[in-house]
Amino acid sequence: MFLCAGDQQKSQQLTLVLLGESGSGKSASGNTILGMKVFTSKPSSMPVTTECEMQTKSFCGTVVRVIDTPDFFDDTLEMQSRDILTCRKLCEGGLCVYLLVIQIGRFTEGEIGILERLEKALETTVRDRAIILFTNGDDLKSKIDDFVRNTNRFLQQVIDKCSGRYQVIDSPRREAEKQVKELMGKIADLVQKTDKV
Repeated sequence: MFLCAGDQQKSQQLTLVLLGESGSGKSASGNTILGMKVFTSKPSSMPVTTECEMQTKSFCGTVVRVIDTPDFFDDTLEMQSRDILTCRKLCEGGLCVYLLVIQIGRFTEGEIGILERLEKALETTVRDRAIILFTNGDDLKSKIDDFVRNTNRFLQQVIDKCSGRYQVIDSPRREAEKQVKELMGKIADLVQKTDKV
């Protein structure tokens, strides 16, 4: 499996792009995936991430680049087109997976149609290489599968467009390592499937 086996793939580079609205938990998710606090993450009424940032980590011999992005559709940010271009360039010529970050219990009107807007901005079919990353998993009162089964139709449509791929993260700290391993497994499966097409 990619990320943990197969000599021919150990030198591969994988780019994970965190996408979503301001306040959804993109930066905190990036920190959880990397296992260290490298992206600024704090409660704020204004966007904290105002430009694309990239950090790297090796997972089982694979170099993983994690890109934290601003909210590409936030009108208060002046450099949207520059950041979108930066994001597109960082994804060229390699394996790229998009993590669409959505906070549990906070699916907003602005997130309806988010895939289509992201695909138009990034000029690529995001949904083919996307996994929904639910944050604030510790707010769940049930299992993530139950939450997804009983969610509103708008969020369900986004999940369906991503072929039902999702992962919860940012649960109590004792779960974080396990959740990152689960996420990496899902990313490996997605990369293997899309590379065979």
